[in-house]
Amino acid sequence: MFPTIVKVLQFMEKDDKDWKNRDQASNLLVYFQSFDFVFFLHLLLDRLTITNTLSLALQRKDHDIVNAMKCLKSTRLHLSNLGRDGWSKLLDEVNEFCEIHDIARLEMEDAYIDPKKSRKKSGITNKHHYEVDCFNDVIDWLVFKSLIVALMRQALNCLFAQPLSIQEIHFMILMWTVY
Repeated sequence: MFPTIVKVLQFMEKDDKDWKNRDQASNLLVYFQSFDFVFFLHLLLDRLTITNTLSLALQRKDHDIVNAMKCLKSTRLHLSNLGRDGWSKLLDEVNEFCEIHDIARLEMEDAYIDPKKSRKKSGITNKHHYEVDCFNDVIDWLVFKSLIVALMRQALNCLFAQPLSIQEIHFMILMWTVY
């Protein structure tokens, strides 16, 4: 699918009548063929696969609170294991994708250059940026969010005389996070 997207963007960049579309296609093509894009694409794909399982389980109407909590605990454990052991696997997948699609790979020990501040030295390596600032932060955020959901569920059930359904709890958590 990736090569098809690249071909469509190349076509738009060259043949679209509107210069804004050509310019946008050109910019997207540059980003889509960058290590940064490939890294975040794989990071999100892996993490969303794990959290989607939990999300689907929590949406089931016949799911009781005990099974929901087991599923939540399992997801947190899986995310924690990924945070501990998943970095090298993710980096291998990203590098393999880059090799297959002729995308320049980054040397992890080179200095990281912030695209928004390319003239200023960041003082960190590519490895630090992608592993600590990106990979670990996403894992930590997901683990923390799942912990908050579990704590909110327990607190809400204590406040009400009868246990709330999972849908009611999700709605209350959603309202809490929006405000």
